Amino acid sequence: ALTHLDEDSESNLVDREGRHGFVLLPIDDERQEKGLRREIDAHGTGQNARHFLGKPLISGLERILESSDNLRLMQQTAIDTRSVSSRRQENGIIAVADIAGYGRVLSTEYRGLMSDADHERRKYQAKVLSALERALTATGTTQVQTAGDGFIAGYPTGGDIQSARSRLLDVIQQWTSTVELLHKDINVVLASASNEHRLGSRLALHHGRYEWGRINGTESFSPAFNGAAIVDAARMEQGLNSYMTDRFRDQENGGFHLLAMSPTAAAFVDADWMSIRLQGWQRVESIDLRAKGRTIEKAVILQWYCD
Repeated sequence: ALTHLDEDSESNLVDREGRHGFVLLPIDDERQEKGLRREIDAHGTGQNARHFLGKPLISGLERILESSDNLRLMQQTAIDTRSVSSRRQENGIIAVADIAGYGRVLSTEYRGLMSDADHERRKYQAKVLSALERALTATGTTQVQTAGDGFIAGYPTGGDIQSARSRLLDVIQQWTSTVELLHKDINVVLASASNEHRLGSRLALHHGRYEWGRINGTESFSPAFNGAAIVDAARMEQGLNSYMTDRFRDQENGGFHLLAMSPTAAAFVDADWMSIRLQGWQRVESIDLRAKGRTIEKAVILQWYCD
């Protein structure tokens, strides 16, 4: 048995951040009954087999679990992971980003472009996804959930104000590089080919407490976010989407880049607005952003203008 483990060592037992790909199989009767089920392995042997997290167990493990003696021996020496934290509490910057007009450009603007529209679409997709990847990898975060043309990312800063300020400015700087890539590598190309639509972007920045890890314990397949601050950041991005639609209602071709900061995030850059302006961001206004019954009061809105 392992005793007196520090928190970092404990996290390796449950692979809290999903870095090692561990799958923790329940071997106690109660959790086995709940987590393991039998069904036909339609894509493998075609036989009735035990499944966990939707996947069939390998035949050797299946035979071990069928033996009550084997199970009893395993249970006597097992580590009860229910007592180990599968997620960690964080305090830091939360970023929610989305590319505006991505699907519209993909479905319309590359029809008949040059001699191979499908090839152009693939190049377009690769450029957009590469730009998003750069925004994340350059900041060094490992706390990320992606969804096609957007992401949620966490940047832990603890309770250190200077760390939060540096992190926030770094996220803005790297996102500015992403916006510049979208402009130069995609929008300029679209314009030169006389295409109508342009790509835009939205970034919502918030600061608060959240959770990251296997939120549902060992039954979680991969790490995820949880907490009120995550919901607030997501709602702020959704509110920014509505704001963008209303503000540019008469300019349907898109290509607008907006950034929103909650008051808790904006407080870290009070002395650094000049450095943000030098990157092309101009402060538009402070406004309440609303989405799905949640209101982020006095969010600071900025718009990026290309040279």
